[in-house]
Amino acid sequence: MADTVLPVGSLPATSGDAARSKGLRSRISAKLVLSVALASGLVFAALLVAIFFIFTSVLEREDERAQLLGSMNLELRNGLLKLQDDYLSIPGRLEVNPVKDLHKWALEQGAEEKIHRGRDEIVGRFRKRSARRDVQKPAKFVVEADGGTASVAFGIFENGEYTNVVTELRIPGVTAEQINGKVDELLNSGGVEQRILVVKGELADEALAAEVVRNMIVQENEKILAKEAEVIAFTEQARVLLGIMAISGVLLSVLSVYLGTRMIVTRPLERLTRAVRSVAAMEDAEVPHTDRTDEIGTIARRVDQFKAVLRENALLQERTKAAHDAQVEQVEHREALLKTFDTDINSILAEVAQVTQRMEDVTRTMQDAAAGAAQSAERAQSASGAAATGATGVSRAAASLDQSISDLGQVIQNAANASADAAQRAEHTTATVAQLTEMAAEVDGFVDIISSVAHQTNLLALNATIEAARAGEMGKGFAVVAGEVKSLAGQTEEAAQQISRQVMEMRTVINSAARAIAEAGESVAAIDSSTQEAVGAMQAQTDATREIARSADSAAAATGDVDSGLASLAEATGRSEEVAREVDATAEIMSDLSGRLRALSKQFFRDIRVSPAE
Repeated sequence: MADTVLPVGSLPATSGDAARSKGLRSRISAKLVLSVALASGLVFAALLVAIFFIFTSVLEREDERAQLLGSMNLELRNGLLKLQDDYLSIPGRLEVNPVKDLHKWALEQGAEEKIHRGRDEIVGRFRKRSARRDVQKPAKFVVEADGGTASVAFGIFENGEYTNVVTELRIPGVTAEQINGKVDELLNSGGVEQRILVVKGELADEALAAEVVRNMIVQENEKILAKEAEVIAFTEQARVLLGIMAISGVLLSVLSVYLGTRMIVTRPLERLTRAVRSVAAMEDAEVPHTDRTDEIGTIARRVDQFKAVLRENALLQERTKAAHDAQVEQVEHREALLKTFDTDINSILAEVAQVTQRMEDVTRTMQDAAAGAAQSAERAQSASGAAATGATGVSRAAASLDQSISDLGQVIQNAANASADAAQRAEHTTATVAQLTEMAAEVDGFVDIISSVAHQTNLLALNATIEAARAGEMGKGFAVVAGEVKSLAGQTEEAAQQISRQVMEMRTVINSAARAIAEAGESVAAIDSSTQEAVGAMQAQTDATREIARSADSAAAATGDVDSGLASLAEATGRSEEVAREVDATAEIMSDLSGRLRALSKQFFRDIRVSPAE
């Protein structure tokens, strides 16, 4: 029988296992994201500091340029405003304003100023229409004298429009003629040319100052342009520098993440992967990182546990193979016992058949001898004259009958011996069946061991599957091995159940065989009893035959005793026929028992030799 190698199996992960596996993956992902965020944060912080520094420098240069531009704009604006004021003041500076000059002169003379507002007040003061018309004209004066006080009045204009306001100046100690003379003097004064010359001189000075300001503005503008070019160049350099820093920062971040991930995750996982491959190849490899306290350490400890599970599974496989080998050995031993039993029972049945055949032959001989004896007795009774001859024939018949009875006795004795041998072999077969029963019990014990091993393997496969599920992508190799472990456990348990069923069937067959052997033993006992009875009958037949021989001898000596000898011969012949019939019945019983024993033996071997696969 070939050894059966069961593959490794796995168990499905429960919802709790899936939750723990998801939590493990989440923690690893969180650490990776945290490392990426930390590296990126440092790089972006450096970039922000650089951007802030560059932006501050740009703003400082822009502020300097703005200050220069603002200063230039302010100076230019002030210069333009001054030029505008000077331009607007030229007419006033060139214009001869007698009102102003007269007002100034009158105030110098101690004049009293009085202002008349509104038409009514003006009409109330100036009764003459001509006086009212004159005050409504620019540079027109109304001079009046009232006692020792003279007055001069003139209208107030704004933007060339009369405002219905008249200013009256009363000058004590001055006559009207003096006031008119002063007015004429102011109106006819030659100070306009002088004013023009003064204005020209001032304009020349202001032109020189404007040229100086223009030169300053040009210089400031050149400074502004230079500062602007400097700002543009610095901005361009800052842009290039920021680009370089950004690219360098990204590369540095990627490098940091790569190195950190490789040191923290990738390299330990590579070592764990190599360890898992070695464990899957059933090599005695050391599992690294079992002393770590993070998720990698958890995975490593689960791999180490899985390694122990595989080692224990290998031991369980060895135990299963040993149990299987023991079962095979038990089956082979059973086959040998059955073969021996088959040979013995067939030999016994053959001997019983031979004895039965010989008993049938002897029975026919006895019947023939009895018939011959009966015929001889009849002839002796019908012809007493031939008594001596009859006695001699009877003597010979008796001798022949004695020989036949001796042969039959030997056959019956052989049958008795065969029956005893069959009984002994039946007892031996009963012991063999008992031994088979004990072996079935031992096989049950092996089946229990195999079932226990399969159950423990299932538990180990469950643990391995849980740990493989926790390991996520890195635990796929564990899941494959755990699946093989579970399959092995399932097939082992199925094989154990099949063996248990076969053992139950074997027990049923053994019990049937035990009952059949018990019946065969009873049949053999019956045969032995019948054989003993036949031996007793044959002994009686032997005595009768010897008596016939003595009677024949007596008949030869004394013919007078022929009648009694013939009567004895008839009686002995009758008894011989009865013994022959009894022997024939015993032979039939033995033949029937032999057939039944043969049928039971065939049924027993047919049941006990049924293939386990069937």
